[in-house]
Amino acid sequence: MKHLRNAKTYKAIGGASTVHAATANTAHRRGAPKTARATGKRGLHDLLELYNGLSGFHANTLGLGDFKTTYGEVSEPGIHALSEKFQTYAPLSKIPAARKNFYDLGSGIGRAVVGIAILNSEIQAHGIEIVPDRIRAAREAMNRIKHKDVARRIHISQGNFLEPNTSYRDACWIFISNILFNDATQKELAEKIEREVGPGTVIICCKELFFDKTKVEAVATATIPMTWSKTSVCYIYRRL
Repeated sequence: MKHLRNAKTYKAIGGASTVHAATANTAHRRGAPKTARATGKRGLHDLLELYNGLSGFHANTLGLGDFKTTYGEVSEPGIHALSEKFQTYAPLSKIPAARKNFYDLGSGIGRAVVGIAILNSEIQAHGIEIVPDRIRAAREAMNRIKHKDVARRIHISQGNFLEPNTSYRDACWIFISNILFNDATQKELAEKIEREVGPGTVIICCKELFFDKTKVEAVATATIPMTWSKTSVCYIYRRL
C-alpha cells in the first residue's frame, strides 16, 4: 500500500510477533486441500531460518519516551491460533480480493506479519512499527525470504499507525498488541477503526477496546499464547 510504504512520520507504538503451525501430514497424504494447518510445517521451518539471530527485545528505543515500546511477541502457537480465529470470524473465501489485507499495528520485527502471509496465500500482510532497530530486523528477515509468492505479499513500514495518512479502509483482519496502551491511545485507536474499516472487518487485540456498540460488536474472547503468557486472553471484535 502506497500510503504505508511512504510513511515518513516516526511516532507509533511498538509491538511484536512470532510463528508456529501444527502439521497435518496425514491429511496431506490423503489428498486433503492445502490449508494453513497442512502447510504449517513449512511455515515454522521458514520462520526459524528467517529470524535466526534477529530479536526485537534489545532494540534501541532512545528518543521514543512518549510511546510504549516494551516488547513482547505472539508465541509460535499463537500465530497459528490468530490465523484460525481470523478465518473463523472473517473467512477469506467471503472477502473481496481488494480487502484481503492483514494489519499488525505495532509489528515489532514482523514475525506475525510474515507468519500470516505464509499461512494464508491470499492475504497481503502489513506491519507498522515505531522502533527503527525493529524495522531493520524485520527488513533483514524479509530479504532472506526465498519464496517470491510470500515476499511480494509482505509490507513493513515505519510510522505512526494513528496518523491520518495511514488508513485501514482495505483491511479485513487487524491485530493489535495493545496491552500497555494508555486510555488516550485506546480511545483514538477505537475511533480511527470505527471511521475507517469496512463491514465485517475483524479486530483481535490483547486488551479490551471500547467501541461504539452500534458500529463494532464484541464477538468472542480467545486464548492466544504470547511470550509473556501461554494463556493470554485476546478480545475479538467485528465491524458492523
